[in-house]
Amino acid sequence: MTLLVFGLSGCALVGDDRQQSTAVENREVQAGEVAGLWEGEGGARLTLTERDERFVAVDLEADRPERYGLPVNAKGRVSGEGTWSFGKYVPGYQVRLHFEGPGGLTLTVAELDDKLVLSGYINDGDEFLLYRK
Repeated sequence: MTLLVFGLSGCALVGDDRQQSTAVENREVQAGEVAGLWEGEGGARLTLTERDERFVAVDLEADRPERYGLPVNAKGRVSGEGTWSFGKYVPGYQVRLHFEGPGGLTLTVAELDDKLVLSGYINDGDEFLLYRK
């Protein structure tokens, strides 16, 4: 029985045909390119304001959010506000969300189909994407 469950889990992961994003490493990215409104699956929204480096996050997915002290809503998703920072790290560029209270979340600036996306990983490698609006 254990072998069968493992086999089914493996098939689900291999069968996922969604493209994964690639971290931006070959060109410069400016903070103005990531400031603005981003949206993702399940009603996720992230607004990054460049002027005051503040953000508002609604329904973001994160890997084990309670473990990292992130503000979790009734749907088990991360919602809150705070300040954000942007910089080049290894690998590539990252947006770091510093929530009011404890907790922080890091998103990678990536590309998918020649467009910028913000990417985070959840559930052992599943990718959570935010698209520029």
